[in-house]
Amino acid sequence: MTAITIREVGVREGFQSFSTVYPTEKKLQLIEYLLATGLKTLEVSSFVRPDKVPQMADAEELCRRLPPHEGVSYTVLYLNQHGLRRARAAEGPITVAGWLPFAASETFLRKNSNITFAQFLDSIPSWCDTFEETRTYLHGFMVSTCFGCNDEGRIENDRVCSAVDRVLERLATARGAPPREICVADTMGWGEPRRVADLVRRLAQGTGCDVSLHLHDTRGLGMANVMAGIESGVSIFESSVGGIGGCPFARGATGNVATEEIVYLCEQLGVETGVSLTEMKHALAYLEEDIGLLGTSRWYRCEKALGRRG
Repeated sequence: MTAITIREVGVREGFQSFSTVYPTEKKLQLIEYLLATGLKTLEVSSFVRPDKVPQMADAEELCRRLPPHEGVSYTVLYLNQHGLRRARAAEGPITVAGWLPFAASETFLRKNSNITFAQFLDSIPSWCDTFEETRTYLHGFMVSTCFGCNDEGRIENDRVCSAVDRVLERLATARGAPPREICVADTMGWGEPRRVADLVRRLAQGTGCDVSLHLHDTRGLGMANVMAGIESGVSIFESSVGGIGGCPFARGATGNVATEEIVYLCEQLGVETGVSLTEMKHALAYLEEDIGLLGTSRWYRCEKALGRRG
């Protein structure tokens, strides 16, 4: 592995995880700082119900006001077909790819999307119709709670692989295009390196898809799981500036792995990320001092203690 891609999700997942509703201007300024780091993919908002997630009520406004930036992809999240249609109708320089979002945990799927897994399978033909209607290509599966759920406990890799196989089977009968990527999300931080490596290998070999990782550091193994992913050939990681984040529908969930800590790890390994740690310090300082969000980044705390803030 000589290079990886980092998809920055802090502006979306970070802001949605806090009870305060921050003004759009704060998000836009943080985006400017993140652009200066060299990050090429930023997930900036989610098209979800504003009465359930009021922090994302400005999704359309934020997208409309995004600064065009050559070579940068602004992405958004959605959990259902209504959200996809909203995203496709939004103005601004956003990229809306087709994702089928589901979860290995039935409990979390009900809390997050208000459906059962059986209902999700039954909805796949309708999803395919909506992708076609909105001229959205199916890019991949987004699978939450892959290693465990705070309501259900540990989730074994066999269960995740079985769920993916069932979705692939239903997609084939609906004559949908096969996915290119499977994003494995450790939503509540139950992953550990051996299981991460095993699941990545099994999904990659069993489906032929690229496997990406969306990791949380809830139980302190986030960076160990990043290392396991790199050693297993994963080249796409989703992370958050300062380690902010967490799902509002996941009891006890905490932040993502910190973007700057992945970059620092990769620098030690000789793996290219294209991201400047010097510029990350400016983004982190803004996050802490101007927005008032304290992340979990140990790297940034160390840099501050040593007086190296950019």
